[in-house]
Amino acid sequence: QWYSSSMNDGKTNPVKIYHLLLRLVEGDINDAGLAELKAWFQQEQAIPIYWEFIKNYTAVKLYEETSAESFGQMDLLDNSMDMDLWLALADDEKNAPEVHLPACPQKPVRQWEKPAAVPKVTAGSSKLSMFSLIASLAAILFLVVYAYFVPKASRGFEVATLADSINAKWADDASMKPGTRLVTGQAKSLLRGGLAKLVFDNNAVVTIEGPAEFEIISEDRIKLQYGRLYSIVPQEALGFSVTTPNAMVIDLGTQFGVQVDFQGTTELHVSQGKTQLIAGENKNKVKFEIFEGSARKISGISSDITDIPCNNFIFVRQINSQTNLIWRGQPSISLADITGGGNGLGTGRLGVGIHPLTGEIGDIVAEDRMGEGKYITVPQNRYIDGVFVPNGQFSPVVVSSKGHIFTECPVTNNIFYMEIINSKLTDPAVPMLWKEAAPGSGIYGSNTCPSIFMHANLGITYNLDAIRSDFNGAEITRFTAEAGLSPSATRKGNVDVWVLVDGNVRYCQKNITEKGKSYPIEIDIKKTDRFLTLITTDGGDIDYPEPARRATDSDWALFANPELVLTTGQVH
Repeated sequence: QWYSSSMNDGKTNPVKIYHLLLRLVEGDINDAGLAELKAWFQQEQAIPIYWEFIKNYTAVKLYEETSAESFGQMDLLDNSMDMDLWLALADDEKNAPEVHLPACPQKPVRQWEKPAAVPKVTAGSSKLSMFSLIASLAAILFLVVYAYFVPKASRGFEVATLADSINAKWADDASMKPGTRLVTGQAKSLLRGGLAKLVFDNNAVVTIEGPAEFEIISEDRIKLQYGRLYSIVPQEALGFSVTTPNAMVIDLGTQFGVQVDFQGTTELHVSQGKTQLIAGENKNKVKFEIFEGSARKISGISSDITDIPCNNFIFVRQINSQTNLIWRGQPSISLADITGGGNGLGTGRLGVGIHPLTGEIGDIVAEDRMGEGKYITVPQNRYIDGVFVPNGQFSPVVVSSKGHIFTECPVTNNIFYMEIINSKLTDPAVPMLWKEAAPGSGIYGSNTCPSIFMHANLGITYNLDAIRSDFNGAEITRFTAEAGLSPSATRKGNVDVWVLVDGNVRYCQKNITEKGKSYPIEIDIKKTDRFLTLITTDGGDIDYPEPARRATDSDWALFANPELVLTTGQVH
């Protein structure tokens, strides 16, 4: 029995571990050594180290059964042999007690008997059979040790993280929280309701909508027993797959949704790129390549495969619990809704204003106030970078938290009359009525017809990168809106409307005086653009001290239907 004293320095000694492993496989380890090995096997790196030891041990045993010359030709024992194992073997050999073997009595050979001939065994067959035997024993030993030392609950591998959830109701509430690592080989997870976002270590993102039952099969495979699942797969995770009771979907660089009902019927909807669909049973399995905009249905009863219309809006693609974002692939988001404290998809409040001097979101006050020449951030809404009162008379006008400057800002009277408002039709202090010069009319100030009311002089900047981050898988391609003077203004107004991207003027309409006339805005947004800024200025009228004769009087400007247009583009 051999066992060295316990390690008490808190660090793992690789030579000592190899000593203990040698004693284990040779069958002469004592209880103390076994206990220390059992504790060591709880470490994350233990199993790979042990498997490497088994391979090296097998090679050494094979070497002992062959000549050095013939073994060298097999190229099994190379420079990758762990030096710690050699040190352990050398130390073991040096300290091993001398063993005296008793003489083996030989059976006398009778004079009339001829010794039987011993068949010659070639070196090649001997080495091969010996190697196979040792390798088989090593593999069996590995499995036995693994089963003995590693607790059942940790025998899988961590391959994904529960990154976020909204109103998620799990069968096991205690174990499934954002940040939980997900392991292969565990029992199926049951999401009774709500939404969950899984991020695999290869960066594949899977959003699951309950009720759903699923299982993590491997680092690049998930099984959906029933429910809805949407997968966004980047290039580094190419080959990620989703299996169902009667099909397998293999990613070929794409985004796709999978739905399985309680009868086992599977639907595949490909939003982008292409996938490979494998369906059917046994010898009747078939393979298809399903391209963007296509969908297939596999019957849970007959396994028949049929074409169905592709529905890009039934699957939840992204969630964000901080902003209550639930995105089903809508092609645009509303900046008016974001101005009202929402996420761009209708969660904002109508009639809410952002104070340009404090950045606070709250009630509306209708009175003249002076600007302070400062750029104010809005920490309450991650999609809004900041607000300001534009006036080019004094210091440079900063229009972003990164210091972008509005160099073309005109001189204004430095007065604003109301906050920046997500318009509300029923609020008498906020004029919403909009009568277009062209045939037809619109009434803005509702969730269906949103608008931003910006009585000159005001400015607001939106953080495009924050929006991109939460709408992962989408690309912002354009900004569209209609600008003009509300016909509800009491007197004649004169307003300038500006749109900036990273401090550069991309749109300007000066001296708007005709009430109800709309001016269409359409601006391309590049991937590198970070900030979008909307500004209204007073038009340069003479400023009189009387309230009714201010340069800002009746400058009731609107940005109607202000939207960021999204496209899923290509996965990068």
